[in-house]
Amino acid sequence: MSTAMLKAFWTLTARKALAARHAETLGMLKCSSASSAKAETESVANLQREDKLTSKTLNFGGRREMLDARRLDRAVEMLAPLLGKRKEELLPVPPRVHLSTGIIARVLARSTASADVAEALYAYADAMCTRHFQDRVWFRGIVEFSNVCRKNCGYCGIRRLRRGVVRYTMSQDDVLECAQFCMARGYGTIMLQSGELQSEQRIAWIVDTIRKIREQTTLMDVEHGRGLCVALSVGELPREAYERFFEAGARRYLLRVETSSPTLYAKLHPPDHLWERRVECLRALKDIGFQLGSGFLIKVPGQSLRTLARDIAFMREIGADMVGVGPYIWQSDTPVGATWEEAHRG
Repeated sequence: MSTAMLKAFWTLTARKALAARHAETLGMLKCSSASSAKAETESVANLQREDKLTSKTLNFGGRREMLDARRLDRAVEMLAPLLGKRKEELLPVPPRVHLSTGIIARVLARSTASADVAEALYAYADAMCTRHFQDRVWFRGIVEFSNVCRKNCGYCGIRRLRRGVVRYTMSQDDVLECAQFCMARGYGTIMLQSGELQSEQRIAWIVDTIRKIREQTTLMDVEHGRGLCVALSVGELPREAYERFFEAGARRYLLRVETSSPTLYAKLHPPDHLWERRVECLRALKDIGFQLGSGFLIKVPGQSLRTLARDIAFMREIGADMVGVGPYIWQSDTPVGATWEEAHRG
């Protein structure tokens, strides 16, 4: 499946490519300890006091990708019949284009088979992305504060039963130092990410950490008085825990569903990991008021184009504000990894 095709459906992905090219220079924070945060100070010394990067052009693979009207017009002529739309519905670029699961599946199949269709999709998606975001990229500070996890997802490198994983949990002081690092260098959001634990001790620790991040960074934000927005990715928890996080000041939550298919979900997880429970958590988070992030895997064993099309439509159905789409990366000593290895042997 072509990368260009996938970019066509998720407009933010185009900007992520630019972000990746500049991440080292801008010192995108992804630290597992306070010392690693300190080590990045030099690389971000010249970062402006704002949480976005403005660029005049986008470059992917060394090619200039800024669209002109002629290129966009050619793309629309190719896509309109495929999408079941009139050209007038696609130009000028509208805020959004609603497609049925069947049409999405058809487009996926055609763009997989045709480089021209894939390029047209990418061109149109880039134009829609530019309509919403111009050429801006927002940077988030990601702090993976623990890889201890009670879950046993079949594809995951930190699943509970995977052998040889060195487990760690950062101290609160180290996490707060990372937050101060982010605030001092103009990041707008800090993401606290970890494996899943449901103990009261862990939940209370997260609540206290959220409060302290909000208090400390708001004091640091002399210009706006807003401080860092706190985002979380700490798994399936009781609704009451989500409400406590929101009350403490967190406003974004990432919980990837991984697939919209209950059947495929069951193949990727142990029997006690329920797709229905994951969706229940997503709906609870949205109801509480979080900006909701979710997403799915690509090319995981057992996935079809029809399933992938349904995944795309499902993100719209649950009202996801942020969508993370990532390729399945083989992990040794995992059940899904063994399945993948068997299918690709020889």
